[in-house]
Amino acid sequence: MINHRHLRELIIRPALKAVDLWSESAEQLLLMTCAQESLGGTYLKQIKGPALSIYQMEPATYNCIWNDYFFGTEKKDEDKRCIPMDSRLSTKILRYVRKPLGTVPDIDIMVRDLGYASVMCRAHFVRFSEPLPAANDLDGMFKYYKKYYNTNLGDTTEKEFIDAYQVYTRGR
Repeated sequence: MINHRHLRELIIRPALKAVDLWSESAEQLLLMTCAQESLGGTYLKQIKGPALSIYQMEPATYNCIWNDYFFGTEKKDEDKRCIPMDSRLSTKILRYVRKPLGTVPDIDIMVRDLGYASVMCRAHFVRFSEPLPAANDLDGMFKYYKKYYNTNLGDTTEKEFIDAYQVYTRGR
């Protein structure tokens, strides 16, 4: 398990600030997502599935973010590279991960670069217009996570989510 203070202060916060996606609420949501999805960074790959990183992001979700949200699947430039739909954010992320503009970084980078994994988890949530709950609203954080990350297909309960967070951050 990754020390939660180190994850918050040394990984999540600087990564999100580097791409202008930081807020106290965003930082808290990512910490809670990590606590639930990988038991605080215990797992970098899903045991019986394809999900990767401390946020256990599915390849389909990763590809949707890049191909649909950032680049749009129909738009190509003369070099056959995707034209970003959200060019400012995709450019910031590609510069952050040191990849050429217009490319899609390999998903495996999220396993070894926790900052990039954090940025991509946050990028997933940015796609939705509903504002993030207040950082101290644990119930609101669960509902937001459940609606947009775990979805109604996932089996995470509010009790499991809050308990995972408390065990991870407070040792309870």
